[in-house]
Amino acid sequence: GNTPNDRFFFKHQCRLKNVPDDLVSAFDHCGSIWVGTGVVAEWKACSPSDSLTCENGNESGNNLCLGMPPFALIRGEHDFVTHSCTSEWKSILGDALVEEVVMEN
Repeated sequence: GNTPNDRFFFKHQCRLKNVPDDLVSAFDHCGSIWVGTGVVAEWKACSPSDSLTCENGNESGNNLCLGMPPFALIRGEHDFVTHSCTSEWKSILGDALVEEVVMEN
């Protein structure tokens, strides 16, 4: 189709001419709470809890905070999630905890 939703879908969610059955099934069986971009539109990264103990006495967000797992930010080259959406994570958690991967195509 040629609706705005169709154009968004084929630009940012599936760039294939024929949508794979597994993707159709995933959309057919998705939940009802975390659906659509509206549920995360205003969500922002925030500092870890002050109760975390960090290396060398540094405050949360500086260097590697003990107890915090590493983060992999994975987004697509044509994704609606852009670098500006994810850049705050590195400033909050530090380069040691965050790796951003942009998948091509």
